[in-house]
Amino acid sequence: MRIRHTYVYMNDLKSLLSQSHQIISCILVIVVYILIASNAALVNNITFDEKNHFSFGERVLEGNTQRVDFSDDSKMPISAINAAVARLLKTDDPVIAGRFGSIILAVIAGVGVIALASQRFGKTASVVAGILFFFNPNILAHSTLVTTDLPAVFGLVVYFISLVCFTQRVGVVRSALLGEALAIAIACKYSNLLLVPLTLFFLLTLALTKTIKISFTKALIYLIVMFISTLFFVNLFWGFHKTFFTPKEVVFSTVLFNTYSSKFADLPIPLPYSFFRGIDLVMYNDASFIGRSPNYLLGKVKAGSFPEYFVVAFLLKSPLPLFILLLLGVWLFVKNRYYDQTDFFWHSIAIVYFLYFSFFLRSQIGFRFALPVSVPIFFYAASSILISKLRYVVIILLVWYVGSTVSYNPNYLAYFSEIVINKQAMFKYLGDSNIYWGQNWDRISMYINSGQVVFEPEYPVCGLVLISPDSLTGIKLNDSGLPIGSQKNRWVLQYGKLTKVIDHTHLLYEVY
Repeated sequence: MRIRHTYVYMNDLKSLLSQSHQIISCILVIVVYILIASNAALVNNITFDEKNHFSFGERVLEGNTQRVDFSDDSKMPISAINAAVARLLKTDDPVIAGRFGSIILAVIAGVGVIALASQRFGKTASVVAGILFFFNPNILAHSTLVTTDLPAVFGLVVYFISLVCFTQRVGVVRSALLGEALAIAIACKYSNLLLVPLTLFFLLTLALTKTIKISFTKALIYLIVMFISTLFFVNLFWGFHKTFFTPKEVVFSTVLFNTYSSKFADLPIPLPYSFFRGIDLVMYNDASFIGRSPNYLLGKVKAGSFPEYFVVAFLLKSPLPLFILLLLGVWLFVKNRYYDQTDFFWHSIAIVYFLYFSFFLRSQIGFRFALPVSVPIFFYAASSILISKLRYVVIILLVWYVGSTVSYNPNYLAYFSEIVINKQAMFKYLGDSNIYWGQNWDRISMYINSGQVVFEPEYPVCGLVLISPDSLTGIKLNDSGLPIGSQKNRWVLQYGKLTKVIDHTHLLYEVY
């Protein structure tokens, strides 16, 4: 009997030590991420959009969510986090300080991904999920900026955790919390409005399949509670700006909003006007392309969308090991044929988001828009560690993955995967915020100020010529917000020899 007790005790101790080892591993991953991200946040220049996002965040802190002009279209209440962190740090450059707000949101989102992976695939897979999330070049790039791209991921993860908790133990309180989580996701980025119909679809499907055993009356009560909770928190996050406004009292820009506002001119709307005005401006700017670069993909420029844009961008902007790990994870998933409601949620979200970004979003100016779709990719790729015969292969792939990402330090925004063999020709594939967004201007200026190079001359010259990638793609805008065309600096391709790519973005040609 004593031997048996000793055996059980040793097993419990071994399990505890194993769990402690995995927890320490996750903490180490997070600490290393914070160090790397902090360095990138401090040394990279302020990008083109950050000041506008930060300014809106400051106004939100003051209780003002009003849209001042068309540039306020996609600015969201979540930017108040960046402004609040900047106030706490009290530095000379508040925008740079505000970037640490995004890093905090990334840490919370990453911990959420780790927790979800642990619940679905176990502790070891959770460590892998953490590595895939925190050392992804796109996560690293956008978690060090004051924009809404990383917060969109944060909002999705918060919502997903709340959804899983709700389905595990249905109740009024969790219905209210799910509504709050939905409002948080929406306050991060308007694209998360897709979660509203998805939530109704999820709950309806679970009820009809009797996955959740509740009566119709209770289901209706939970939906009403969730709806009221979402409504309240959306109003709260937008500062109750003109809540219960009537359409006849306000101005809209899109034909759609103006059409419906004329039909329901006297109907009080139980939502903030600034919330609707933001959606209106996003739709207007997306349709008109005013002040926006044309879409660019694989050497082609057009005002319309490329259905394949985000698939190609994902392939080119993600480390190759991620796809190998994903294939292994999918193989394991198909082999085991174990499909639970978590998989149903992830698959539905990934499909709906992908279809929206590919076929309904006209402004395809960066993979960053589809960043939330990466989360289920990390989730299933992490399960590859469960294939015991390939565990060492998975570890090697993870080392490759991390090494590929940090090789671009600190300029993660310009990352291109191993699929692009000739990194000097990256401008032939993608442009805009996929490569250069103003993030490394100080480092580029060092070459310009050296006096040894000429930066984007108006006319052909001999010597060393430095060119920004978008000057060759044809999507660079002039002072009037119009594309300058692809011919301005194309002469360097004919008369010059590409000698070097400066900091992964600007092209140095020697012209004879």
